[in-house]
Amino acid sequence: MYDQIITIKCHMIDVKVEIDKLNKAIERVSDHLDGMYEIALDEFGEKNADIFLAQKMLLNDASFFASMCKYIDEGMNASDAVEKTSKETADKLLKVPDESIQAKALDIEELSKRLINVINGHIEDYEESASSMSGTIDGDNLTTADILLLDIDKVTEIIFDKTSEFAHTVILAKARGFNIRFTSKEKSELVCNIGKLTKIDTKKILRTEYIYMNRKKLPSVEEQTVIYSDYIRREYTAGSSLPIIRIFDLGGDKTSALMPDNETSIFSKRGIRKALENEKILVEQICAIISASEKEGKVGILVPMITTETEAKRVEELIRKTYESMHESGYFDIDFGLMIETPAAVMISDKLSKMCDFLMIGVNDLMQYTYACDRGSRDLENIYNENPDAILNMIDIVKKNAEATGIDVAICGI
Repeated sequence: MYDQIITIKCHMIDVKVEIDKLNKAIERVSDHLDGMYEIALDEFGEKNADIFLAQKMLLNDASFFASMCKYIDEGMNASDAVEKTSKETADKLLKVPDESIQAKALDIEELSKRLINVINGHIEDYEESASSMSGTIDGDNLTTADILLLDIDKVTEIIFDKTSEFAHTVILAKARGFNIRFTSKEKSELVCNIGKLTKIDTKKILRTEYIYMNRKKLPSVEEQTVIYSDYIRREYTAGSSLPIIRIFDLGGDKTSALMPDNETSIFSKRGIRKALENEKILVEQICAIISASEKEGKVGILVPMITTETEAKRVEELIRKTYESMHESGYFDIDFGLMIETPAAVMISDKLSKMCDFLMIGVNDLMQYTYACDRGSRDLENIYNENPDAILNMIDIVKKNAEATGIDVAICGI
């Protein structure tokens, strides 16, 4: 495959043998990437499938190959040459002040592991299936191939700590509709600290926007019902008092070609505004949540990015009408919740608390809109530390209004 001329020197290794191992490993991994491309193309479209073409281009890069051959020629075995070249390449990418470029370092690391496994004859490790993984899993150690093998009915959530949102594993996980959560030590500590200071518990929710992202067609009501049913069942099994499913919060940095928007800033139309603008899609989601609830148990429907009483009233009526259209009679047994994540919602939380069964505070968005600083910015924590009362006082207002009305309030975990 590669017609490289290597000068034979006096080494402890057989250069020709090691080069042959490297070439065979590259062929094996290349064939694997072709297979992953076909799977991704069939299920998620060309845009997502191109991830594997990009990896194949890295694998077949002439300078990448030449560097590995150079180290073999200097006396390294094939696997050590792969490891050293990959580390050097990844380190260079990580020094570039562009997160999308830095994310390519993960592709290099993934290719390196696969090549080394093949070279060393660890084929089982190379082809290890992720299909048995379940519950909440660590996404930082997953490969792109792992993402394709994960069972969406078993995996509750994928948590990424060190991985960039531009990483191919994250992009594919979103395309498959997994519930994804990004964390960091600093932000986790910050939210925990706010929870302790305000004496408000944090609560987990199911974020549903990723079901709609990077897809060629809308998820059916039946498909969504399965996802929501599994989530409700797992939450009750884990001891949850009320599983909460949030209406899709698309817009801003979470875009979907199914509901296009020309704006991608933090001030673009998102949350309930975006959902109500796509009412047919919203009604289908509500139908799926209701169906899942009837199968598995009571659920809370959470409405994101509320800023007015009119929005709250409109979506509550839509949920009730949808329920009524599915039943000739029967008791409506779904809790209705509103997210408080804008200063506007805080200031009318006395009125909003009388319109719902529970409130949830979205700390990340509330901070970004209060401090005029993107929630992903590293500056946000510093600004908070300089003026924590701005957020703490807002949360205290919401807490007091919820208590006065007699409804529960919780902080939405990161």
